[in-house]
Amino acid sequence: MILDVGCGANPHPRSSVNIDLYFGEVSPDIHVYLDPRKVENPIKADAEHLPLRAKIFEKTYSRALLEHLNNPTRALLEMVRVTKSEIELIIPHRFFRNRWWSRPPKEHKWFFGVKQVKRWLNSLNLKYRLKLERKPFPSHLLALLWLPHLIKIEIYT
Repeated sequence: MILDVGCGANPHPRSSVNIDLYFGEVSPDIHVYLDPRKVENPIKADAEHLPLRAKIFEKTYSRALLEHLNNPTRALLEMVRVTKSEIELIIPHRFFRNRWWSRPPKEHKWFFGVKQVKRWLNSLNLKYRLKLERKPFPSHLLALLWLPHLIKIEIYT
Protein backbone atom coordinates (compact mmCIF):
# COMPACT_ATOMS: atom_id res chain seq x y z
CA MET A 1 0.00 0.00 0.00
CA ILE A 2 1.13 3.54 -0.81
CA LEU A 3 0.22 6.59 1.28
CA ASP A 4 0.21 10.09 -0.20
CA VAL A 5 0.52 12.78 2.48
CA GLY A 6 -0.62 16.25 1.43
CA CYS A 7 -1.94 14.93 -1.86
CA GLY A 8 -3.84 18.07 -2.82
CA ALA A 9 -5.80 17.85 -6.06
CA ASN A 10 -3.35 15.42 -7.73
CA PRO A 11 -2.61 12.36 -5.61
CA HIS A 12 0.13 9.93 -6.55
CA PRO A 13 -1.29 7.68 -9.30
CA ARG A 14 -0.56 4.50 -7.31
CA SER A 15 -1.57 5.69 -3.86
CA SER A 16 -4.12 3.61 -2.01
CA VAL A 17 -4.73 6.13 0.81
CA ASN A 18 -4.61 9.91 0.43
CA ILE A 19 -4.28 12.44 3.23
CA ASP A 20 -4.89 16.16 3.04
CA LEU A 21 -5.90 18.71 5.65
CA TYR A 22 -8.18 20.51 3.20
CA PHE A 23 -10.48 17.77 1.84
CA GLY A 24 -13.91 19.33 1.42
CA GLU A 25 -12.47 22.87 1.38
CA VAL A 26 -10.54 25.24 -0.84
CA SER A 27 -6.85 24.74 -0.14
CA PRO A 28 -5.24 28.04 0.88
CA ASP A 29 -1.99 27.04 -0.85
CA ILE A 30 -3.23 25.87 -4.26
CA HIS A 31 -6.58 27.74 -4.26
CA VAL A 32 -8.53 24.70 -5.47
CA TYR A 33 -11.48 22.89 -3.92
CA LEU A 34 -10.28 19.45 -2.83
CA ASP A 35 -13.16 17.11 -3.54
CA PRO A 36 -12.75 13.96 -1.41
CA ARG A 37 -15.00 12.07 -3.87
CA LYS A 38 -12.33 12.37 -6.55
CA VAL A 39 -9.57 10.52 -4.70
CA GLU A 40 -9.22 7.00 -3.43
CA ASN A 41 -9.58 6.54 0.34
CA PRO A 42 -9.36 10.20 1.39
CA ILE A 43 -8.52 11.04 4.99
CA LYS A 44 -8.81 14.61 6.20
CA ALA A 45 -5.88 14.95 8.58
CA ASP A 46 -2.88 17.01 9.58
CA ALA A 47 0.46 15.65 8.32
CA GLU A 48 2.00 16.38 11.71
CA HIS A 49 -0.48 14.05 13.45
CA LEU A 50 -1.32 11.13 11.15
CA PRO A 51 -4.31 9.11 12.43
CA LEU A 52 -2.76 5.82 11.34
CA ARG A 53 -1.19 2.78 12.93
CA ALA A 54 2.57 2.30 12.79
CA LYS A 55 4.29 0.55 9.87
CA ILE A 56 1.20 -0.13 7.74
CA PHE A 57 2.36 1.34 4.40
CA GLU A 58 5.08 -0.06 2.18
CA LYS A 59 5.77 3.39 0.80
CA THR A 60 4.83 6.96 1.68
CA TYR A 61 4.95 9.75 -0.87
CA SER A 62 4.79 13.50 -0.34
CA ARG A 63 5.33 16.28 -2.86
CA ALA A 64 5.54 20.01 -2.13
CA LEU A 65 4.19 19.70 1.40
CA LEU A 66 6.94 20.15 4.00
CA GLU A 67 7.70 23.76 3.08
CA HIS A 68 4.11 24.72 4.06
CA LEU A 69 4.09 23.16 7.53
CA ASN A 70 4.76 24.66 10.94
CA ASN A 71 6.84 21.63 11.95
CA PRO A 72 8.23 19.65 8.98
CA THR A 73 10.30 17.47 11.34
CA ARG A 74 7.17 16.30 13.14
CA ALA A 75 5.50 15.48 9.81
CA LEU A 76 8.55 13.57 8.59
CA LEU A 77 8.74 11.56 11.82
CA GLU A 78 5.03 10.73 11.45
CA MET A 79 5.74 9.45 7.92
CA VAL A 80 8.62 7.35 9.26
CA ARG A 81 6.31 5.94 11.94
CA VAL A 82 3.65 4.72 9.48
CA THR A 83 6.02 3.46 6.75
CA LYS A 84 7.60 0.01 6.50
CA SER A 85 10.28 0.57 3.87
CA GLU A 86 10.53 3.80 1.85
CA ILE A 87 9.49 7.44 1.92
CA GLU A 88 9.74 9.58 -1.18
CA LEU A 89 9.78 13.33 -0.59
CA ILE A 90 9.93 16.06 -3.18
CA ILE A 91 10.55 19.57 -1.90
CA PRO A 92 11.38 22.76 -3.76
CA HIS A 93 14.94 24.01 -3.54
CA ARG A 94 15.32 27.42 -1.90
CA PHE A 95 16.12 28.93 -5.32
CA PHE A 96 12.80 27.70 -6.76
CA ARG A 97 10.74 30.39 -8.48
CA ASN A 98 7.67 30.20 -10.67
CA ARG A 99 9.23 32.96 -12.78
CA TRP A 100 12.81 34.17 -12.67
CA TRP A 101 11.80 37.61 -11.36
CA SER A 102 9.41 36.36 -8.70
CA ARG A 103 9.99 35.97 -5.01
CA PRO A 104 9.53 32.60 -3.33
CA PRO A 105 5.87 31.66 -2.89
CA LYS A 106 4.43 33.46 0.14
CA GLU A 107 2.79 30.24 1.37
CA HIS A 108 6.23 28.71 2.02
CA LYS A 109 7.31 28.76 5.65
CA TRP A 110 10.57 26.89 5.00
CA PHE A 111 13.25 27.19 2.33
CA PHE A 112 15.50 24.16 1.79
CA GLY A 113 19.03 23.89 0.47
CA VAL A 114 20.90 20.63 -0.09
CA LYS A 115 23.37 21.07 2.80
CA GLN A 116 20.55 22.02 5.15
CA VAL A 117 18.50 18.95 4.14
CA LYS A 118 21.49 16.64 4.61
CA ARG A 119 22.18 18.06 8.10
CA TRP A 120 18.49 17.73 8.98
CA LEU A 121 18.21 14.10 7.85
CA ASN A 122 21.52 13.17 9.48
CA SER A 123 20.37 14.72 12.78
CA LEU A 124 17.36 12.39 12.65
CA ASN A 125 19.63 9.37 11.95
CA LEU A 126 17.80 8.55 8.72
CA LYS A 127 19.20 6.55 5.82
CA TYR A 128 18.53 8.44 2.63
CA ARG A 129 19.46 9.17 -0.96
CA LEU A 130 19.19 12.70 -2.25
CA LYS A 131 18.97 13.94 -5.84
CA LEU A 132 18.94 17.54 -6.98
CA GLU A 133 16.89 18.37 -10.05
CA ARG A 134 17.95 21.43 -12.00
CA LYS A 135 16.33 23.40 -14.77
CA PRO A 136 17.66 26.17 -16.98
CA PHE A 137 17.40 29.76 -15.89
CA PRO A 138 14.43 31.20 -17.80
CA SER A 139 16.26 34.09 -19.39
CA HIS A 140 18.14 34.33 -22.67
CA LEU A 141 20.91 36.32 -21.02
CA LEU A 142 21.61 33.66 -18.40
CA ALA A 143 20.49 30.56 -20.29
CA LEU A 144 23.70 28.70 -19.43
CA LEU A 145 22.83 28.67 -15.73
CA TRP A 146 21.08 25.58 -14.44
CA LEU A 147 19.43 26.50 -11.17
CA PRO A 148 18.39 24.02 -8.50
CA HIS A 149 14.66 23.40 -8.71
CA LEU A 150 13.61 20.35 -6.69
CA ILE A 151 15.22 18.18 -4.04
CA LYS A 152 14.15 14.55 -4.34
CA ILE A 153 14.73 12.45 -1.24
CA GLU A 154 14.34 8.72 -0.72
CA ILE A 155 14.35 7.72 2.93
CA TYR A 156 14.72 4.07 3.94
CA THR A 157 13.00 3.07 7.15
